[in-house]
Amino acid sequence: RDGGVWQGRGTTAAVSAGLHLRAGALRVTLRPMAFVSENRRYTPRPEPFSPDDLRAPVWGRVIDLPYRFGDGAYARLLPGESSIQVTWKNAAIGATTASQQWGPLHLYPLLLGTEGQGYPRAFVEAREVAVGGVRLNGQWHVGVLEASRFTELPGGSRSRVASAFVGTVRLAAIELGGGRFFHVRRTPGALSVSTATLP
Repeated sequence: RDGGVWQGRGTTAAVSAGLHLRAGALRVTLRPMAFVSENRRYTPRPEPFSPDDLRAPVWGRVIDLPYRFGDGAYARLLPGESSIQVTWKNAAIGATTASQQWGPLHLYPLLLGTEGQGYPRAFVEAREVAVGGVRLNGQWHVGVLEASRFTELPGGSRSRVASAFVGTVRLAAIELGGGRFFHVRRTPGALSVSTATLP
């Protein structure tokens, strides 16, 4: 669970630091991460589509999955598990880049997992809201997803708007939940109420 750290061949080093501020209903968490990978050359098996093609040989034509990020050392500074939110009782509204797990499985959960980094998004959520004899949890968010430059998508077509909702109902030891996740190609007008309300 290394989040946004990409471990290429050779040495990889990462550093992270954190700061949490709380003032009344406002909560700010800053946890940026920086890493550098030596990213040494190697030839995967099966061999790539061409010597200069860094997409994964098996699935690289259908999903964004490079086996290397360029020919030199690869370094990034990421916002990591950062967020800013305003809370009121059991509700919160804010923006975050933190990773989340949506789904009942520890490995490969159904909708979202914490194996990679989170993506920038705005959210509204409610936790442990008591209604009758049950407790409700829910989150709706809208964010932006970016493909890498190694996909076949041309520049300007690599962004998507993500719109999602997840909710659970818990009664004693029984919890039922569900979620919906949409991503729409980011074009002029795609970041709209109609896209945000798709879930």
